[in-house]
Amino acid sequence: MTCSIPASALRRTLIMGNSGSGKSWLAEQLAARLQAPAIDLDLINWEPGGYGKARDRVLVKAEARELAQAECWIMEGVYGWLMQEVVQQATALVWLDIPVEECLTNIRQRGLRRGGDEAALAELLRWAGEYRERQSNSSFSGHLRVFEQCAPSQRVVTPQRIVLHSREDTERFMAGILSDD
Repeated sequence: MTCSIPASALRRTLIMGNSGSGKSWLAEQLAARLQAPAIDLDLINWEPGGYGKARDRVLVKAEARELAQAECWIMEGVYGWLMQEVVQQATALVWLDIPVEECLTNIRQRGLRRGGDEAALAELLRWAGEYRERQSNSSFSGHLRVFEQCAPSQRVVTPQRIVLHSREDTERFMAGILSDD
């Protein structure tokens, strides 16, 4: 994959993918490069203190829509139902379609990001392992729907649509960002 893209085209980037695909890492890298805030949808979806209790979806959607009104942001998450709320404001959509086994390896290496016990880790590994088989908004099929929602025929302004299948693709993508100077 060869990609040259102006930094200005990434001013509102939505990153989606399976757990362990590298969404948070890429969001942090892009945010630093573009001097934009990185928004982790986990922090919006869950009550403070971890993944034990989800917040009310109406409030979560409203907060995400409000954040998406900003001029510049890098937003990442696995929640297709939440991405559908903000994708129309995105100037770029990046889908990390990383092999499931690589995602599982990444999760094992990093552990849980916000605490939790062995049972929670086992549940995350099970859930991430079913990414391609699950039929939910937070699965491969759900992310495909979000991606297709950004098709040129569906929008007045079409965002950049980028699919990255490996760390090498991600490195090439980052190297291909052109300065707006």
